[in-house]
Amino acid sequence: MILLIDKLFNGIIVLFILIVLFLGLYCLYDLLPIYSEIKTQEESKLYEPIIKGEYDNKNIIGYIKIYNTIINYPIVQGKNNTDYLTLNYKNEYSSSGSIFLDYRNNKELKDDFSIIYGHNMSYRIMFSELKYYKNKSYFDTHNKGKLLIGETEYDINIIMYKEVNENDDIPYNLYLYKNNYNKKIYKYLMGKNGNIKKMLILSTCKKGQKNKRVILLCELIKM
Repeated sequence: MILLIDKLFNGIIVLFILIVLFLGLYCLYDLLPIYSEIKTQEESKLYEPIIKGEYDNKNIIGYIKIYNTIINYPIVQGKNNTDYLTLNYKNEYSSSGSIFLDYRNNKELKDDFSIIYGHNMSYRIMFSELKYYKNKSYFDTHNKGKLLIGETEYDINIIMYKEVNENDDIPYNLYLYKNNYNKKIYKYLMGKNGNIKKMLILSTCKKGQKNKRVILLCELIKM
């Protein structure tokens, strides 16, 4: 009887160890894509050009960096706004996609008003930090950056944080508003009269709210 109980006890221990081992391996397998994404994001920082406009990856049209944040990425542009939702800057599959310029914008950023998109990912990659700008103290200490497009460099001055609907006509209708309408866009977003000569929106989705978007309105100042 004692021998039977001993065998049963040992069997339970072995089963418990196997379950723990299985769960550990499953968690590791589940995290591997995330580690891969983070590694790819880190590699992308190698493309921050030392000399303006010199990129050895022809998919890249520019580079964006917001100081003191993780936003430090090459910029691509597709034939539509879905191409780079699931492709990285090397045109490889990636659940985190790329940071990309709206396909309706001039790739040399000659438009008055442009939009750059990125996913709101976990693990603080891509545009996940845009949501932090809702906090005034964060906004006040993270509102500067730089943008390189081709051989042109701009200072980024972040003006405001706002949550909008994805179907809002004014901030997203580049067919109509990408030139000569910055005063209208400014008034719509800011609620007061004003103007930005060269305007940029950084846009990402809002977690848990399918039709909501988080945007940062930025002023671009040519260096």
